Amino acid sequence: MITTIALMLAAVVAVANGESKLRSNTAAQVKVNTCKNTDLSADLTVLNWWCQTHNTLRNNQYCMYACPGGEKVKVTCRGSNGWEKTSKTDICPAEAAPSRWMSARTGRSYNEDGTRFQKWGAKAHNAENLVANLQCCSQDGSKADRKPFNGCNKDKSGHVWDGGMTWLTANGICKDAGQRLCTDAEVFSEIGGYTGCNFDNQYVWTSTPWAEVPEAARAGENYKTNGCPDGYTQSGGLGADKGGCGLESCGARYGAHAKNENECAKYCNGKSNCKSFSYAPNNGDKNHQGKKVCTIYSSTDFNQKWYGKKKGHLEYMQIACVKN
Repeated sequence: MITTIALMLAAVVAVANGESKLRSNTAAQVKVNTCKNTDLSADLTVLNWWCQTHNTLRNNQYCMYACPGGEKVKVTCRGSNGWEKTSKTDICPAEAAPSRWMSARTGRSYNEDGTRFQKWGAKAHNAENLVANLQCCSQDGSKADRKPFNGCNKDKSGHVWDGGMTWLTANGICKDAGQRLCTDAEVFSEIGGYTGCNFDNQYVWTSTPWAEVPEAARAGENYKTNGCPDGYTQSGGLGADKGGCGLESCGARYGAHAKNENECAKYCNGKSNCKSFSYAPNNGDKNHQGKKVCTIYSSTDFNQKWYGKKKGHLEYMQIACVKN
């Protein structure tokens, strides 16, 4: 009687710890019917003692996890079939998108000559049923990663999402990699430019709801002409200009800040006395062929027109932008 009670108590303790009833199995059977904790996501908090203290669990044993949202999820070993779930995305409920409509934009926005891509600007993408490509950013925003699991549009399990994926899937893959989706502003800054997968001219998901994307950063009807970035208003039409070289020497207008209109605006924003700028893409200034020109000013009176030269023909290409 005492022996029977003792065995029953031992069984209760074993079940409470998540232990299976396979104690009597042969060594070969046990080996086949086990799962390794190392196959599970390492960045989730394990709650039950049994899983914390055993590296190998048997069929029907389980680990209890705490997900970021506070949910507690039980993951059970299915013996020779392995764990029923493995990655963080599988274990924890998918994080809902901040909005049904999220921003997606091309991995780069500007051609080498400073003009806009044909697909320039952010577009509204339905997070639930439209697809875009994967580009993650480090938590500190210092770099982008299009291959967090050593392949384009590839998730932790090795599955490749040809043609793109939904926002929820992209967000989960970045989280599995310890990263996050890049913001719209980060993608606009071309943080992931030239890093492969042919995504420079393809849409990638961002973490920014469409409603939060500035009007000036959205796709317009006319990609063929440059425009003023957020925080600026265009003065005059194409070719608007004023005499002189502005706040700096003429030779100081051709640096990295002349890469495109967006970089030129950032440069102006960094100068306390800058109230406006003009930007000419490559060959947009007839006197400086083969150069992109960013000229910053302390005034806002653009009072003349200036031509560029394209394929030997004079053409208005420069824009003038005044700080709001």
